[in-house]
Amino acid sequence: MKNWTLVALLALSGCQTMQNTPPQAQPRAVNPSLACYATFDTNPRFASLLPRLGSLSRSDKATIEMMASKDLPTADEKEALRQWGFARQLCAQSGEKFMATAPRWAQNAVANANAGLLLAIAKLYGGDFNYGQFIAERTRLSQEARATAEAAQRQDVQQNIAAQRLEEERRRNAQAETDRALLMLQSTQPAPRAPINCTSQNLGGVVQTNCS
Repeated sequence: MKNWTLVALLALSGCQTMQNTPPQAQPRAVNPSLACYATFDTNPRFASLLPRLGSLSRSDKATIEMMASKDLPTADEKEALRQWGFARQLCAQSGEKFMATAPRWAQNAVANANAGLLLAIAKLYGGDFNYGQFIAERTRLSQEARATAEAAQRQDVQQNIAAQRLEEERRRNAQAETDRALLMLQSTQPAPRAPINCTSQNLGGVVQTNCS
């Protein structure tokens, strides 16, 4: 059974990659989007953004200086941002088939977080955000997505527990009905007759039979 909270969090903006999660917590199947996102930090097309953001695959790598920056992207950095935005979309699309098997809440969490980060990238590209504001927004999106995903799965687990209890109650009721029906069938059976013993005697050429 997949841990859909982990699956969702790994696919969300800025969450840790599979290499940074405990082995026992890893889902058996891996979202293809994760391997795609993991290539961003070593892709030369995005190299100019690393000194600004710390990492393109994680949101927790920015330094204090990066978070305090009021700089706007240069022309070269804007081009890298534009390509990053399109690359994220392609990565997200590579995981669509995988996410189609996820609960609806996990699909929504991933889609909303990806859309939020793409909008933040566009705002940084367009000059509506400086780098410090972008990092703050990226962190907020990651934290919000984590809280939403964890709360949604808790609710999903509670619903599953309630469904299991209902199914168990139905099973007990069905067994009780079966037992009651068998008891009724047993009570309507005719009482067994006692065996009849007969003896015959020849008295003066006359046969007499007595039964008891």
